[in-house]
Amino acid sequence: MNIAHPVCLVTKRLATREELTRVLARQDGFRLVSPGEADDLGLVILELGEDMEDDFESIASLVSDPRVGEVFVASRQKDPDLIIRAMRAGVSEFLSQPFRSDEVLAALEGYTRRRRTARAASPAAAPAAGGRIIHVMGAKGGVGATTVAVNLAVLAARSLSGKMPGDDAAKSGKGLHGLNGLGGRNGAAARDMQDMGGMALASGGPAAFAPAALPLAALMDMRLPQGDVPLFLDMEYSRTWADGARNLGRLDATFLRSLAERHASGLEVFASPDAGDDLDAISPRAVKAVLDLARALYAVTVVDGGPYADELALVSMQEAETILLVTDLALPALAGARRLLDDVAAVAPSVAARIQLVVNRMSAQAGVDLTEAERLLERKVFATVGDDYGAAVAAINQGVPLCEAAPRSVAARSLAKLAERLAPAAPASGNGGAAPGMKAGGLFARLLHRKGHDTHEPNRRESGREPGRERDGLLPHGALLQGARG
Repeated sequence: MNIAHPVCLVTKRLATREELTRVLARQDGFRLVSPGEADDLGLVILELGEDMEDDFESIASLVSDPRVGEVFVASRQKDPDLIIRAMRAGVSEFLSQPFRSDEVLAALEGYTRRRRTARAASPAAAPAAGGRIIHVMGAKGGVGATTVAVNLAVLAARSLSGKMPGDDAAKSGKGLHGLNGLGGRNGAAARDMQDMGGMALASGGPAAFAPAALPLAALMDMRLPQGDVPLFLDMEYSRTWADGARNLGRLDATFLRSLAERHASGLEVFASPDAGDDLDAISPRAVKAVLDLARALYAVTVVDGGPYADELALVSMQEAETILLVTDLALPALAGARRLLDDVAAVAPSVAARIQLVVNRMSAQAGVDLTEAERLLERKVFATVGDDYGAAVAAINQGVPLCEAAPRSVAARSLAKLAERLAPAAPASGNGGAAPGMKAGGLFARLLHRKGHDTHEPNRRESGREPGRERDGLLPHGALLQGARG
């Protein structure tokens, strides 16, 4: 079946519009659309004028517009700095004016090829029992949510590949030297850029995970800015998943996998952007696009979401089949868990109903038992992880997952049981969610309510974003294309 790709022209001069219209008329598979009439703008070709700042604002709006597939720019200026700036802004092709027919033809062929690849890797093309997303968040910092996320992801990768912890002769962790890379990325990280089937696998992995092997599990660090997943796995990285979120026009299977680093377990790890990145340029729709593609590429994608309920975290939770809220039995952590549950329930009740409670560092000496915690949080505990703080810290300092550093520890055994319950083939458990008849009592009131007040501020990142609201499964964000100019 021939697909007619929509093309929208945003030009400064009538002559440019007429010339591009003639070129497109000679090419099969393209049709012109108007920005105010089409739900799918497809390819947008924007002509740059004298007001570059205004034009680059338009480019930013186009790149974040869900109706836009890719953006080409046309310009009479051929300044290399201008071309680099356009590419960094998310532009896929730079067409020099006056146009050369072979250059325009090559750009159009590249666009159709990328659209074809994206359709082949889209979730719609995935099997019904395709990839699953597990979102892990902590009640507050320091409760062990990243430890849970990292170990679940590594265990999933090993289980799906038939390899168990300890099978590798050499571990990926190299000890405390991993702290040296905490402030930035390794720009010299080796990459093997290949076609589909063996794309962009980091060198150094075991022979069992040859470049041609399809990855089975992924771990996405969505703690912003700069999460700790690479530190937990003693991994260096040169790019992050945000590079894909900011370049939706280029986002396909090959590009997304080029942003990952390969762990010895076979896990593909996507680092989080750091404070030097433009975090405000990452839209909820872009996060959804990244997660949709990850679902098509991986059997399991674990997201380390941090102790947040802002608009980006909510998108991940909406996409996830399983949402784990990690807490311990200390009162500050239980208070944070209660706030998170209330925040999510206020903006996305259907998401809040799917949150499963995981109690970490479970100990009889905590002073609050599980029954009391369930009453405070008004939901049943889905799983517990035994208290083995010393082994967990030692594993972090070695840069080795706890399930490999101390597989016989009580915490590692608990995480292995949790991973089994969350295995892709396992049916969804029904013992999570709200606990019928549970009401918060005096202890809950002491934790969360000040005298004369029954409300609290939402537990969100201090990013300056406005709180999102659940509408049609997506959160509103960003400006859409305003329309073509003369």
